[in-house]
Amino acid sequence: MKKIVCAALASVCGLVFSAAFPPPSQAQNKKVLVQFAWVVGGLHAGFFVAKEKGFYASKGLDVTISRGFGSGDTAKVVATGKAQFGEVNLPTAIISHGKGASLTIVGVIIGKAPESFLSFEGKGI
Repeated sequence: MKKIVCAALASVCGLVFSAAFPPPSQAQNKKVLVQFAWVVGGLHAGFFVAKEKGFYASKGLDVTISRGFGSGDTAKVVATGKAQFGEVNLPTAIISHGKGASLTIVGVIIGKAPESFLSFEGKGI
């Protein structure tokens, strides 16, 4: 009798707990837009894998991923609230902040900038 009462009590507690803390459903997910700086490339693969595997949905996010039209444009889109997240290079973020844009850097995609400068030897650069 004791085992039956304990099992029934555990079942009721489980039902109450699951009703009190339901997993996020698609209807409850917060819609967010992630805009890249330019066209989608290989370095963005992780964003798509995370979406496909449901990582965003498991945190209550319904993520839309969009290509960008330059870091400056993406900074404006995020600063005006049209996108919640954006890929913006550091110089653009600094300049945008200096012009009053409210941007927060939350991560790094490329830790070392791949840009380089070339000049002819006789140009004195």
